[in-house]
Amino acid sequence: MSDLTFVFVHGLSGWGSYDAAYRRIPYWGMRGGDLMAFLREKGFSCHAASVAPTGSAWDRACELYAQIAGTRTDYGKSHSGTFRHPRFGRDFSDCPLIPAWKDDTRLVLLGHSFGGATVRMWSCWRTGTRTSGPRRQTGICRLSLPEASAAGSAPSSPSRPR
Repeated sequence: MSDLTFVFVHGLSGWGSYDAAYRRIPYWGMRGGDLMAFLREKGFSCHAASVAPTGSAWDRACELYAQIAGTRTDYGKSHSGTFRHPRFGRDFSDCPLIPAWKDDTRLVLLGHSFGGATVRMWSCWRTGTRTSGPRRQTGICRLSLPEASAAGSAPSSPSRPR
């Protein structure tokens, strides 16, 4: 139905499709049912990412990147040294979030709460230092983003497709 691929990113203390909690009660849909399953039935390509429930925006963006790219999570040498945690995390080579990823896949990232900060950081990387893996992004949508209300500014609007 759509040539877009949607990746949903949960907020702090949330969970995604790689987590056991998602099978019991999906973060996206909660008691109303699994939103991902509903959207897939309607012909949409959508996926629920699983990033650290209490991680920093940087760590969560690294995990999101690894899931989408189907690679091992690399938090970076400098970052992991500064914040004193292992440089490498989970390897998604055998279980990428988007199994049929291609360079021309049109990607839309949707982040709820702190998931909005996560997708914003991932979005900044697409033109930055991350040179391998998926870089094509059509848009982002940030829902109930804490930084907009915390700063007292107007809520940000989703980026326009390019």
